[in-house]
Amino acid sequence: MMYLLLVAVAPVIALIIFFYHKDRYEKEPLSLLIKAFLMGILITVPALFLEQSFAVLFMYTPVTTNILIIFLYAFIGVGLVEEGLKFIGLFGLMYYNREFDEPYDGIMYAVMVSLGFAFIENIFYVFRGGFYVGVLRAFLSIPGHAIFGVFMGYFMGVAKFTGRRRKNLILSFVVPSIVHGLYDFLLMTKIPAIAFFIIPLLYFCWVLTLKAVKIQEEKSPFKEDD
Repeated sequence: MMYLLLVAVAPVIALIIFFYHKDRYEKEPLSLLIKAFLMGILITVPALFLEQSFAVLFMYTPVTTNILIIFLYAFIGVGLVEEGLKFIGLFGLMYYNREFDEPYDGIMYAVMVSLGFAFIENIFYVFRGGFYVGVLRAFLSIPGHAIFGVFMGYFMGVAKFTGRRRKNLILSFVVPSIVHGLYDFLLMTKIPAIAFFIIPLLYFCWVLTLKAVKIQEEKSPFKEDD
């Protein structure tokens, strides 16, 4: 059992270390990072309730083959629900916090919320599916959640520090919701030729993620102190 826990937790820890290392100019308080992570854990409860409700509404089950039903559930029942709850948690916890004082902070806190969510989700799937599910999710689902977090945090940082608040807050919610929905849609079809596109999707999004990280890093007002 311990090795399954390690498989489930290790990729989450690795990504947290990666993004924390990228925060080069002013590290965030550990207490707030933990709060953001715990926020991600807490929202798994309403997310589960809402996802089950939408599954009933759209008549979705894991064996569903109707593409329209899969599409609606993936984009609304999963992407919109999970990223919407992450957005509410992130905005409520951090947007007006004085520690949110440079553009990269949006990414750092959003990643912590996303990986808190992924942490609980991954433990559930790995203990249910076993070692190989854990390995697969380490390269797909966990980086996926981190990517969704970066997209959310990037636009939230732009909203806070450029003055274009409404547009970018909307993008902070909409962009990760669409990408998350697309990821789950490809996965839920269970058609190998379609599911294969998850790999180029994540690769392309990871390239954008690294670019977003670099852009927000370079905008730090603390850069001169480095």
